[in-house]
Amino acid sequence: CNGIAAPFTITVNPSPVTQFSIANQAICTGSNTLGVTLSSLTAGVTFSWNAAVPVGVGNFNPVSGTNTIPVYNNLTNLGITPLVVTITAQATTTGGSQCPGSISTYTITVNPSPIAQAAFVSNDTICSGTQVNIALSSTTPNTLFTWTAANGAGITGGTNSVAAGSTIQQALTNSFAVIGTTTYTITPLSSACPGTPIVVVAYVNPIATMTGLAAQVLCPGAAISPNAFTS
Repeated sequence: CNGIAAPFTITVNPSPVTQFSIANQAICTGSNTLGVTLSSLTAGVTFSWNAAVPVGVGNFNPVSGTNTIPVYNNLTNLGITPLVVTITAQATTTGGSQCPGSISTYTITVNPSPIAQAAFVSNDTICSGTQVNIALSSTTPNTLFTWTAANGAGITGGTNSVAAGSTIQQALTNSFAVIGTTTYTITPLSSACPGTPIVVVAYVNPIATMTGLAAQVLCPGAAISPNAFTS
């Protein structure tokens, strides 16, 4: 004897994938992040996330949460290389069977503030018409530099940078009779993050000119009175 057929349902929940409302972030030390909302194409899921914060990143709190990654204010990196906070997030279905999805990763990179260093390849005091040569460096990798040049009285040739670089090579001319200066204000830049400017002064000696070389007309046997040479 056959009984009455009865339906039996098996529901297979999907494996939900976590999505982030904005792309990974990269900020300068001392800056703020943007808030991030977690979502999924699978309806009715819950979220959880946890952050792995490397040593050297300051002011990152909280380190875990649910539906949103909050705004972090004044994240700091006092080191010389970028530091990356890695956030792992997971969506889980709700209902009778809670199915966790795969892990999704979000990163926040905190770039350091580079410190500029300058060293004269030439002497810091040059002759008029010769080239000053200043090598620029930083302990932060891949740092480039921009600068402004302020020429003192009688000095020409010092110009602002037109593109970021790592050396200043400029011919400076002094049209006055006294030593003059060109003052360079140098700003380091790494991963679009500026550092504190430094000031470097180049000194330019004038070209010495002699006077007192007037011709003399004398009679034979007369004494010569040498001219006094001056400059």
